[in-house]
This record gives sequence, C-alpha cells and structure tokens, in this order.
Amino acid sequence: MTPLKNQLTWLLAALAGVSLSTTLEAQSAAHDSVPDYVLEGLTVTTTRTSADRTRIPQKIEVISRTQLERSSATNVSEALRELAAIDIIEFPGLLSGVSVRGFRPQYSGTNPRTLVLVDGRPAGTNNLTLLPLSNVERIEILRGPASALYGSSAMGGVINVITRRSTAAIAGRLTGAYGSFDSYETGLSVGGTIGSGFDFNLSGTLLGQGSSYTTGSNRTFGGDSLRRTANGVVTHVPSIGRDSSISFTEYQSRSGAGRVGYSFADGWRVDVSGERYQSDDVENPGDINASYDSRSLKDVSRTSVDALVTGAFARALPTLRIFHTNEETDYFRSPEPPTYVSFSTPVRTEGLQLQTVFGAGPHDVIVGADYISAEARSLSFNEDGTPGTLYSPDSEIRSTALFGQARLGLLGERLIVSGGARLDRVAFETFETPNLTGFTPGTERNIVVSPNIGVRFNATPQIGVYGNYGRAFVTPEAFNVAGYSESRAGTRDAVRLTRGNADLDPERSTTFDAGGVWSSPATGLQVEVTYFDTNVEGRITSQLLPSTGVTLTAAGDTILSTTTYVNVDEARIRGLEGSFSFSPRALQGLRLHASATGILEGEERVGSAGTWQRIKNVADLTVVGGLTYQPAERLDVGISGRYVGERVDSDYVTFFGEILYPEYLVLDASLGTRLSSRYRLGMELRNLTDEDYFEVRGYNLPGRSVRLVGSVEL
Repeated sequence: MTPLKNQLTWLLAALAGVSLSTTLEAQSAAHDSVPDYVLEGLTVTTTRTSADRTRIPQKIEVISRTQLERSSATNVSEALRELAAIDIIEFPGLLSGVSVRGFRPQYSGTNPRTLVLVDGRPAGTNNLTLLPLSNVERIEILRGPASALYGSSAMGGVINVITRRSTAAIAGRLTGAYGSFDSYETGLSVGGTIGSGFDFNLSGTLLGQGSSYTTGSNRTFGGDSLRRTANGVVTHVPSIGRDSSISFTEYQSRSGAGRVGYSFADGWRVDVSGERYQSDDVENPGDINASYDSRSLKDVSRTSVDALVTGAFARALPTLRIFHTNEETDYFRSPEPPTYVSFSTPVRTEGLQLQTVFGAGPHDVIVGADYISAEARSLSFNEDGTPGTLYSPDSEIRSTALFGQARLGLLGERLIVSGGARLDRVAFETFETPNLTGFTPGTERNIVVSPNIGVRFNATPQIGVYGNYGRAFVTPEAFNVAGYSESRAGTRDAVRLTRGNADLDPERSTTFDAGGVWSSPATGLQVEVTYFDTNVEGRITSQLLPSTGVTLTAAGDTILSTTTYVNVDEARIRGLEGSFSFSPRALQGLRLHASATGILEGEERVGSAGTWQRIKNVADLTVVGGLTYQPAERLDVGISGRYVGERVDSDYVTFFGEILYPEYLVLDASLGTRLSSRYRLGMELRNLTDEDYFEVRGYNLPGRSVRLVGSVEL
C-alpha cells in the first residue's frame, strides 16, 4: 500500500470514528444558499415521493445545480466522475459505464446493476455520456438496494437525473467555451411562466472535440500495471501512451430538450417533455496496445418523450407518467471511407408509472403500479444495404409490478420507520429474427418479491443515525431464459446448441447498511460515514451440459454439445462510505469538501467450484474532494481532485489471467469573474499535473488542458 493510500485509508477510518452520517450536499438552486451543516429543509425525490432528507433512512446524496455549473463537466458521466465517489470507466468516443457500491460498471445491455433514471423514470441508457447537463437541475444518488421502489437493476443504487422545471419569471442563459484539443461548447437554456397557467423550459447544446489529443506525461505514483497469469506468474506491464498524441478522436454532438407545463386546476397540472441527442461520425482511436487497427466509427442517438399528470385531492397526491425512450448506435464497417453502417443496436424502453401518496400528519403511504418494456434489437447490413448475418435474436423484457411503501413519523417525528415491498411479474420473450438461422423464439415468466425496511433516529436537528435492509434483483437477458439457437459444426450434419433455461431465476442480492450524521452549526463542519454489506446469489453463468451419447435435433442433426445458463455465481461486497464538508464562519465564502468509498471486500466467484476473485474495474479506494472560495461577489476560485486506487481487470492482450491497474490522481482548477450581474468569464484547467491515466488499459485519457468559458444571463 502506498503512503498516500495509507493516509487516505486512515482518514476514512477517522471519519468513521468521529461520527456516523448521511451525505447532505447543497440541493437544488433554490437551496444552494442553505449552509452545508443545516440538515433541515433539504428535499429529495428519488424515493418516489418528495420528502425532507431527515425523514429518509436510506443514504442519498445530491449534486446541486450550483456544483454542476462550477464544474468542468459537460455530461452526467463527467459530473459523477468529478463530484461523486463512485466507480466509472470511460472510453474515448462517447462511451462510459458507472456503478455504485462495488458492482462492476456497465455501459451496455438492458440489465445493469445500477439503475439510471431521468425524473424518476428509466433513462433508457446506461451510457451517461449521452445525457448532457444543459437541462439538468440536480443529480440525486441513492446508495443501496431500491428494487422495492423501482424493480430490476436497482441493486447497487439509483442515479436520478432531475431536469429543470422553471415556474417563475422567464429567464435564460447563453454559454460558450473553447479549449485545448479544439474542444468547444455552446448552449442556450431558457424557461419560466408564460401566463394563463403555462410554463416551459427549452435548452440546446452543441459540443465537440478535435481530431486528436495529447495524453499526460506524468505518473503521480510511478507504478506500472501488473499482469497475473492463470498459473500465478506476475510480470510488469510498462506504460504505453505516455505523452503521446492520440488521433482519430473527433466528434460533434447536438442535443435539445423541451418541456411545457399547464396548471389546469387547483393542485393539478400536466407536463409534456422531450429530449433528443445526436452525434454522427464519432471517432474512437481504439486500444493503443493493439497490434492491429482497432479504431472504430459510429453514430449514436437518444430520443425520449414523457407525459406527466400530477394532482391533489383531500390527502392524496396521485401521479401518472407515460414515457418512451429510444437509444440507437450505428457501427460502421470501417473507420476510413469508403464505409457503411454494418451493425445497429436500437433499444426501446417505454412504460407507465401510476402511484398515489396518502398523507396523515407525520405519516405517509405510497401505493402504485408500474409497467416497463425494454426491447433490444440487432440489425446487420451488407455493403449493398441488404440484411447481413446476425448472431443474437431480438428480445424483450416486460415487467408488470405492484408496490407499496409506508413511512411513519414517531416520537415527535424524531423516529422514522419505513418499509414496504414490490411484486414484479417479469416476462422474457425472444422474437423471430431475420437472417438468424437455427433459432426458435420462446417466452418465459418469473415472479420476484423485493422487500425493504429502514429506521432513522434524529436525536437532535444536528445528529441522526439510520439503518436499512433491502433485497434487490437483476433480470437475466431474455435469451438466457427463452432462447434457442444452433451453431453448425462445419459442413457436417452436426450442431452445437445453446438453450435458454426456463427455470433460470433473476440474480438476487441482500444488503444491510448503517450510518448517521453529525454536524456543528457553530463551526460549519459536517462529517459522515456509512457501512454497507451486500451478498449476491444466483449470478448467471453459462454451463456446458455433459454429453448423453448420440442425440438428434428435430431436423435430424447430431447434437455435439448443449450450452445453457444456470444460477451458480455469487459475490460479496463490504465497504465504507465517508464524507465531510467544512464552511468556516471565520472565512466567509470558503468551503472544503471530500467524499470517499473504500471497498473492504469485493469478490466474486464464477461457478460453484470456482475460486474467489476480485470484482473487475472496481477501485479499492475512490476519493473526490475540493475547495471553493468566493472572497467577493464577483470572484470565485476552486480546485478539485479525484483519486482512484488499484483496480483489477481482465487481461485483454493475452486473453487469460488478469491485470492490476495502477492508482492515479487527477486535479482540476477553475477561476471565474462576474463582469456584471449578467456577464461572467472563467477559465478551467483540467488535469493540472498532466497525469497519464486510464480507466481501461489502452484507452489513455487526455493530459493537461485549458478551457475558456463565458456566459450571459438573458
């Protein structure tokens, strides 16, 4: 363990010794003036109801609008990397994955282990680079299981992106930026009330990067990757790509969002919104370690529409939401012309959420029903545009669910007890797919029950402790349950079968966490720590069935082998989450903050007889923190950093064994001045120490860069 990592570990332990707490960062723009150490009045919505943070037993942290505007982030992925101590992996070419509490980051598929929402509904994507910040009000992060509220995928936690809803006088902002590597950004956002009960929001962003960037030239910790082969031999893997020019990195994205709301009766309103993201000819330089041309070219798009009706009568608050999202990635056959789209992966997510909140004094109950459908398709094309050969079928996962949650305020609302459960009926279906031979469609169903219970005790307005227990699940891919395909062995009348398992269960987890908060209004100090313990059972893996002699298919072909899917893998994860913020009374305008996640145990076992191995792409310690200082109304400065400890990944060069990534530290700084009440100019310095680092080996990220930014209040 390096000296710095040792110090950081002791710091996290010291925070645990000081107090137990829950992260309570400044919330939305309306609450940014509230000091960090004030616990009351901070409202979150990721629990499917709008509630004061002190009434929620689960751990929720919030990235406010002010924090987003002061950061150098341009999309949700970058914002989480800079402002939250969670695991993120990012590739050049607009692709990233995220996870909470020790699960492996995922950036594709329909069954991630961290659920991403937009305004409380499924985002329809796991790639958070496709979510720009121009229309984002705040980001809420619920850590821990939430399947009792949202169903599948809410195993490690929930990331809820809250968009803007302006109901005051019309106001707007025009922004622009230009920086190193020919990066640029222009954006416009406007919103407010337009009379007769109508209000609206509009935003648009143009964002891009040039054809090359330079990687960093320094390694803060000087370490190399370590390759560990299957027989235990360990070798050093020298750094490749340090202080290099990485070409084929150009992209340009266009995004827009709009919302119109109408209050048509006392307490009743309807909001209709839509989003569109498009980026064509996105260049990915590929793995710099590869001995072949690994560059790729793609188009990516995301479209969503949403209709929301909210109301109030007596003590009930009903809500109805209908949503539809489509994400599509088109991959080109070659990165250089002449080229054509050879493969496309459209994913459609749509559904309905219906719920009612009943309130009775300090108590409230929420009941509701959800319907969610996620359809994944694969399209293949030849050079002349005709359909090409496919290797996976079109499929759909449909979930119909009923849920209920109760929250009781006892002992003068100092003791909060919550609990509930959700019943999901999940249907898996594979469809007849053109140009996919040897495949038979199928349908299967599962029933899943997900309970949770939590307790929070607020001893004083400044001290609170809590505990929470919950079960969560992740559905298998539809093909794992209802699939059937044949792979012909050469020209012989013999095939290898892959068959879904109708008895396959969803992957399940149980999690216990405990934490609390201590704050001091006199000193402006807040400290927190949370312990969590997760066990995952029934993880899904493929299994080769033993041969039973000569067996024939219905067509008379000899079956050489049969592969199916079983629930045998498992995982166990334990860790600590800690944070503090300090706003000294003696120095107005100064704020220090930091948060950390340390994994005490993060292992998975593949197969019932397999050995335990570290979970891939999860750092043993992640720390983010910074300092902001606004000594005068027209001047603000800030510095922030992100430390990522050692991680293990599969060795994609030799294709066996694993590789241990070195730790890294990246620092950013910003300086801003307000020329008047309307005009602001600023400068952002990214990667100050010119760190050579990567989140996946071979995909080194940019070195030191500078960006000039400006904004005009409309």
